[in-house]
Amino acid sequence: STQSTWDGKALIDDGFFNGDPHPGNILLLEDNRLGLIDYGQVSVFNLDNRKKLCRLLLALADDDRPNIIRYIQDMGYHTKHDYEESLYMYAKVMYDLVPPHLYKGKPDSEYWEELDQRDPMKKFPKQFSMAVRMIWLLRMVSTAVNVKLAPAQHWKSRAHALLYDRKDTTKSMDSARNCNEPILNFTPMKNFVRQAFNTPSYDSLPPSILAHSSPKIKRLKNR
Repeated sequence: STQSTWDGKALIDDGFFNGDPHPGNILLLEDNRLGLIDYGQVSVFNLDNRKKLCRLLLALADDDRPNIIRYIQDMGYHTKHDYEESLYMYAKVMYDLVPPHLYKGKPDSEYWEELDQRDPMKKFPKQFSMAVRMIWLLRMVSTAVNVKLAPAQHWKSRAHALLYDRKDTTKSMDSARNCNEPILNFTPMKNFVRQAFNTPSYDSLPPSILAHSSPKIKRLKNR
């Protein structure tokens, strides 16, 4: 919850977020705080794209199927046939959770590949690739600690605030940089997450996401 709250703030409020929150970059400190390290894949998310994402998140949180389909297309996603069911499911798999009535305990990547076989993604807007990557890695970490993370529900109030009350609820990147309270703690400690759970990161991202992502992500995939 703490990790997701921080990443939601960085993505939605600040538009300046770490696209690589895999288990190797999360430390549990002795006083039960989280230490977040390795900000080598930081992305800047402009306000227009944040608003598009927030509209989709609100629709996902309410399972508003017509608006989910509308907003995922507004973001620039298109499949070969643009079947409504496909667009709905791609949105759920990328930005939220597989619907409970369809969940079969499989990794998210398998649902993606099934969709890709039926109605392949033909247009994947690059500007959203790091956000999708961040959400997928957050869900992997939450699964490792037996927590079912629903990003759309968790970030619903934050998305609503950005769209309808941004003046009073968000900070600029400059004000966040200048605040007196430290945002991150880089104290070196045993990385309990990787050792305890050995959660996959790069290799669990669907090939179709990687194919449409930035060259930087594809280089990391091939390390």
